[in-house]
Amino acid sequence: MSSQMISFNNLLGNKSALEEKVKDEIGEIVTLDDTEATITEFGDIDSATAPAILVKENGRDGAIYLHAKSAELVDSLRTGPKQSANYWIILLRDGQNLRFYGQPTVKYFRRCFST
Repeated sequence: MSSQMISFNNLLGNKSALEEKVKDEIGEIVTLDDTEATITEFGDIDSATAPAILVKENGRDGAIYLHAKSAELVDSLRTGPKQSANYWIILLRDGQNLRFYGQPTVKYFRRCFST
């Protein structure tokens, strides 16, 4: 796994600790969505939409592919009920995107913009 995929279980249920972990990694204030994202087959998101996502590895069947700006595959994660019970934070750098296959269980971290 690349350094952009962080496995953890000790912060589950602590939304503010998860948000702080992502902030420490990317240097921006974020908020974690309260509800799971609705994932469509072959859907994708880019770093402008969400700088990070939270993934339940043993959630719904699917896979997530992290691509560089050049379209080169950086990393991937398979999800589904038969996978391990880990949770992952996947960080997106500028210009990167994630492609979803199946319907993995994810939540988005969103940037907080001050007004």
